[in-house]
Amino acid sequence: MTGDSVIALAAGLGVFAVCASLLAAFCGRLMTALNRVRPDLRVPGIVSLAAAPFALGLLAAIGAGLFPHASPLELVGHHCHAVDGNCVGHSTPAAPLPLALAVLGLTGALVIRLAWAVMHRLAAMAAFRRTLDRLTLRSDGIRILDTDLALAFVAGLARPAVYLSRGLLSRLAPEERALIKAHEAAHLARGDLRARFAFTVLTAVYPRSASRRLNDAFILAQEQACDHATARHFAPVAIAETLVKVQRANGGRESGLSVAAFDDGQIELRVRALLQPDFEPARLSLARYFTMTGVLLAAIFIALEPIHHEIETLFIAFGG
Repeated sequence: MTGDSVIALAAGLGVFAVCASLLAAFCGRLMTALNRVRPDLRVPGIVSLAAAPFALGLLAAIGAGLFPHASPLELVGHHCHAVDGNCVGHSTPAAPLPLALAVLGLTGALVIRLAWAVMHRLAAMAAFRRTLDRLTLRSDGIRILDTDLALAFVAGLARPAVYLSRGLLSRLAPEERALIKAHEAAHLARGDLRARFAFTVLTAVYPRSASRRLNDAFILAQEQACDHATARHFAPVAIAETLVKVQRANGGRESGLSVAAFDDGQIELRVRALLQPDFEPARLSLARYFTMTGVLLAAIFIALEPIHHEIETLFIAFGG
């Protein structure tokens, strides 16, 4: 590989590492701050935060490759090192072999981690779906699980379906059954299982604590969005009461990431959002999103030439 190519990869990895570290460090505060954003806007907002290190790292890599010796603000090629007060230029140094191998190794490790996460999640979801299909019967467009457990969820990636357990149905009134079916149908209409799959893969490269916080916040936003969709046809009080009823019947068990269960997320926050919604105005949320995006893009844009220059200096120091 050429020196410029290695520099571009190193720039991308460096920006990714810095952004991922900042996201992990402030993840809890960011997710708490986002709780007042409307769920239909919060879902893409959380996705944007989780994807930001990847996007900014890719932008840095592309920018460092396109502007190897120029500031993008000037768009004028220069390659200058100050020597005795004069500007001295030279060709791009070759990447020292140890540094080149380290950069390629880290890039490969990141790609392999993402590929492993995809394969692992696909295998787990496929095995779970096969197990469900052996234990269920179809009825009125849903699948009935023959168990006394109180279960209501959507599962499946290519062809997701609604699953309700016999034990839950026996505990519900007709209106509650219709309410739960409407909530799970909202998951199907929104494509939440596919989005959740992609999100869990995306967050697999982050530290476990940050990954858990991101996924918990994402699930809560999805569930609140479906609660909002269900509230168009059912009273919010009825939805809240059914949520509490199902959670108590279910014993507070977590459903995991392979399904979208009716009682997923933090029930107290979902109930509060239904009975006393206090989400901030959409204009304020959008303004914050666009401002943050603009600041991050501008920062990377301005930093492209200094990043390239410093990595190149490192190459020279190592004898490239």
